[in-house]
Amino acid sequence: MFRRTLTLLLALTLVAAAAVTAQAAVAISLDPANGVVSGLSGETVGWGITVSNDTAEWLWINDSIFSNGVTGQWAQYANFSGYMDPVPPTSVVSIPFNLATNAGAGSFTIDPGSSPGDMAGGVIDFTYDLYATDPTTLGGTPDNNGTFNGVNATVVTTPEPSTYALLCLSLGVVGFARRKLRMDK
Repeated sequence: MFRRTLTLLLALTLVAAAAVTAQAAVAISLDPANGVVSGLSGETVGWGITVSNDTAEWLWINDSIFSNGVTGQWAQYANFSGYMDPVPPTSVVSIPFNLATNAGAGSFTIDPGSSPGDMAGGVIDFTYDLYATDPTTLGGTPDNNGTFNGVNATVVTTPEPSTYALLCLSLGVVGFARRKLRMDK
């Protein structure tokens, strides 16, 4: 009887440990949350990133890749610098986009010849390594690695402010001419 009870307790402990391990995960999201950034032609725009490390290991993101998108025609993607600090176990870290250091998920440089409304949509994938200890202090090889797939990202070219000014000016001229015609009748 004691042996059966001990065996049952051991089995339940292993199942519980497996369930806890299975729930440990890495989650990555973009800022803005909808993944859409916009800018003028010739401008560089990018995404901030929030990383949730729900594992018992240190997480180090080492690359971001923009795929399934139209990148060569009017914009060029550049992944982050690759020197992001590791994320400690069971923590959440937010890194805003910073053009000077290229921090965040990555950036797009919009071609100066792009037209307003041009859009590139795709998915940013991240590759990462998991370490038992802080890799910046002890180095070593990762215990595990993986890829986080499927963060949707879109870049849209917005019209130049001068385009809006020209539109407003032309509508004003049309309105003035119409008023002038009414007054002359």
